[in-house]
Amino acid sequence: MTLLVGDVNDDGTVDIGDWPLFGFAWREGATVTHSNWLQYREGDFDHNRVVNGQDFIVLRNNFNKTQSGFGGLRAPSMPGMQPAQEATPLRAKAASTSGQINLSFDLSTLGGVDKNDLRVGNIIKLEITISDATDFMAGEVHLSFNPDVLEVIGSPTGNGGVMICSGEYPKGEVFTLINNADNQSGKIDYAVATMYPQTGDGGLFAIVPFRIKAYGATAMIGIAQEENKTTKFVEAPEIIEGKPVNLINPPLAEVKMEKTEVIVVIPMRYSNLDNTRVYPNPAAVGQTITFAQLTAGKEKAIKIYTISGELVAEFSSLLDNVLWTIPTDLASGIYLYLINDHAGSIKQGKIGIIK
Repeated sequence: MTLLVGDVNDDGTVDIGDWPLFGFAWREGATVTHSNWLQYREGDFDHNRVVNGQDFIVLRNNFNKTQSGFGGLRAPSMPGMQPAQEATPLRAKAASTSGQINLSFDLSTLGGVDKNDLRVGNIIKLEITISDATDFMAGEVHLSFNPDVLEVIGSPTGNGGVMICSGEYPKGEVFTLINNADNQSGKIDYAVATMYPQTGDGGLFAIVPFRIKAYGATAMIGIAQEENKTTKFVEAPEIIEGKPVNLINPPLAEVKMEKTEVIVVIPMRYSNLDNTRVYPNPAAVGQTITFAQLTAGKEKAIKIYTISGELVAEFSSLLDNVLWTIPTDLASGIYLYLINDHAGSIKQGKIGIIK
């Protein structure tokens, strides 16, 4: 059986639970002469008797991977290099940890765009914030979204995906374990870690910029619930003599969330005048007529004529629905309307007016 390299805690998946021991060992440049080598050797993935950046590359390359049928075995030992001894928890400082992390989602827009009046091409941002964190050392978030309505915009990853934007927390030297948004499947995987536990209690963890692709749709952005795609965080206190802390199987912080998803509603918009509706029709003088479902984002010129061609009203608007109140001095009869969106679409029709 081939074992999954990077799976420090032998649970069959390479995730942030494998980071604390590796991060501590890498920070100290642990070799076979280190006093804690019996534990730190679990992070020596390439078996060169030192925990360094090469091992980080191994862990990062296998991050988010799962081995089916994994039997919970220790990583294989190299003859004469890593004796097959059971690793024991490192002894670490008694540190005050909250045991939980608060995770929140907030939606914002760019350029003064109204969140209640979104349009195709608008950019919206999902801001992921964590708070109440103590000794934060690693965190991963897995999200899903509707790729028919939204697309993540960012830097290409080279594998067909894009990278989302890192936030302001954690601070200092931050190592990215995975950063990939797939606009085909509608999946986002993001995980970062640090060598040193954070002293602050949280901040902006990541930003996901989306471009709106479709009108008349509702899209959900939320936690992906698939097996082995859980959102989780690890808190690990700084090492000091005295308090036993298991860095091989660190307890995960409980993730508290007021909401696990946000809903994006994009009203129906139209690219031409083909679906324009005029109502009520007929209408009485003094009543308001609505010219609805007009071309989105274009200035529409609307003219009203008598059946003989006399112009009785003219107005323009950028709105998708335009109102016109019929003057009380108009005579009963059939009137003509002409709408031009100045984008190649013209609509004409008749209105019955009753006095």
